[in-house]
Amino acid sequence: MMEGQWKIEFWGTRGSMAVSGKDFLKYGGDTSCVLLDWGYGLLVFDGGSGLAKLGKALALAGEKRRVDILLSHMHMDHIVGLLGFNLFYDKEARIHLYGIPGDGGSFKKSLETVVGSPYWPVGFKDFPADIQFHQIQAGQSFSIKEGSGAIKVSTLEGKHPGGSVLYRVDGHGRSVVYGLDCQLDEEMFGKMAEFSKNTQVLIWDANFTAE
Repeated sequence: MMEGQWKIEFWGTRGSMAVSGKDFLKYGGDTSCVLLDWGYGLLVFDGGSGLAKLGKALALAGEKRRVDILLSHMHMDHIVGLLGFNLFYDKEARIHLYGIPGDGGSFKKSLETVVGSPYWPVGFKDFPADIQFHQIQAGQSFSIKEGSGAIKVSTLEGKHPGGSVLYRVDGHGRSVVYGLDCQLDEEMFGKMAEFSKNTQVLIWDANFTAE
């Protein structure tokens, strides 16, 4: 892929719970997971059940580029796909996980509570992939560099039970904002508008009305 070209794929668009059946064929039945291929690496917004299918596709394609997974928050519909992410079993895979601290302590500890005993038979210590954890705070910005390429990730605190973080990615003359699970009251709407200003792609669930 050329440096200035980005590709976005939606691997999960459902909220709360994965569903199946003929009524859900158009948009699929998996929960939040969006892939941004920025050329030098792969960036994934959220780890819903769609991440498991994405992992299988990447494994079949023999994908060896760095993968950065940005988690908006720790609710199950946004992390359940981590349980079936094939690249964790690839010793050549380089995977970076980002998120805010959970109620149970650090970001890493919160994920280890779910991916591992007693809720899952294997944990992060069992995976041969190179897995790095990055605890962030809403409002923080950071860079992701790979080869001669780099992108900037900006964050904004969302309004959601238990907390959430919204992401903006800029680089190579491109920009994407990922703003799911955020109730937009008047104050939050203004913050979101400023955060998304001049972005080329806005990914937003538009789920919450004033009522």
